[in-house]
Amino acid sequence: MDPERIGERVLVEPCLREGGRVPPGSIWFLGSECDGVGVGQFFTIPIAHAFGIESEMTDVELASFPCSYAGAEERK
Repeated sequence: MDPERIGERVLVEPCLREGGRVPPGSIWFLGSECDGVGVGQFFTIPIAHAFGIESEMTDVELASFPCSYAGAEERK
């Protein structure tokens, strides 16, 4: 954990391929295989899946990005 990232505004990649409870070689999706994690206001995530955001876009606008990404990733 990088203490400097605590409180940072981030966009979380919803398709987890490493860290935490994700078995090697598996793909887990927030809100699916990681029940409840994708809808919490606060949760922990492997740092590789949290990308710092510096944008004037609202949280609601930014929320559409992981949703679109997850839909496309599931169809690969």
